[in-house]
Amino acid sequence: MPTQLRRMRQQADAEAERPRPGLTMFTDGSRLDSGAAGYSVTRQSGQRWVGLRTHIGYNQEAYYAECAALATGIYDNAVDDLGQGHDLHGCLGRYQAHGLGKT
Repeated sequence: MPTQLRRMRQQADAEAERPRPGLTMFTDGSRLDSGAAGYSVTRQSGQRWVGLRTHIGYNQEAYYAECAALATGIYDNAVDDLGQGHDLHGCLGRYQAHGLGKT
């Protein structure tokens, strides 16, 4: 691996491991030329990182995949923190009620 790429990888790894207050997650949504779309989300859960990647279908825009990645990361984190959640809006309401999100 060239030296510059190795250095960039080390910087990215260090940035990912840097402690931050609140929810930390990295997301990506994309659409292939074939029209297939999907997303991935990786978030910090306590001291460990958890991730998910999924295909959301064909003829979806990359923007929708990005939004789905964000919603999934926020929802999954709220469920982990509160141990409950059946729908995104109710879960986010409980999340805010516990002072864990901006109102």
